[in-house]
Amino acid sequence: MLIVLKPTEQTPLSALYGAALMKEANFLQGVVNIIPGDGPECGYTIAVHAHIDKVACTSSVE
Repeated sequence: MLIVLKPTEQTPLSALYGAALMKEANFLQGVVNIIPGDGPECGYTIAVHAHIDKVACTSSVE
């Protein structure tokens, strides 16, 4: 299993901090991947990627 997390552009540091905690807890390297960046561009790239089977989205229209 591989997890790709795309945090909001406004608060990406919380996700990066979470990644640091996972590293400290000895999570297998490469299992959780953080992709900070522009929402629509990154989201589209993730959604249409051939090797990504499922996408779960929590977002806002504001």
